[in-house]
Amino acid sequence: MKKLILLLTLTLTMMFGQTKLETRMYEFPIDLTAGETIFDIDMYDLTGYDLPEAVLQFVGLDDYTWFNTVRIVYQCDIILENQFFYFENGGIRNTGTHNYFDDENCYFRSNYTSNDSFNRNMLISITAEFPDMDTGYIEDGFDYCVEPGANLM
Repeated sequence: MKKLILLLTLTLTMMFGQTKLETRMYEFPIDLTAGETIFDIDMYDLTGYDLPEAVLQFVGLDDYTWFNTVRIVYQCDIILENQFFYFENGGIRNTGTHNYFDDENCYFRSNYTSNDSFNRNMLISITAEFPDMDTGYIEDGFDYCVEPGANLM
């Protein structure tokens, strides 16, 4: 019976112990002053990681000084256009979470603005399996590093 419990515990640990989802917040620039309306999402440029998939959610803007109306949509090759957020009449609406997939040409697009002076950073949360940046010192038998980066070469 003890062996069965141990085996089940190890199996569950192997199945569920490897995945760790983490949520981080990033700024994504939206500048409509230059006439651009489509803003490609390059996950590496945004986060510093090549994430194959993630969940995006609008959190806010870095600046709420005057602008009247703006609507930003989210779209990928395999995802139909979907409202990401919109600001109208002094109120901002978050429209939920959106799935991101690498190599599916995901982007944000302005589908309406009342003025072309909108230049803000969107604050977006990204939930994904971010790589573990463990240096491996302890796992490799090192209690400390004699020279910085010595065992990373």
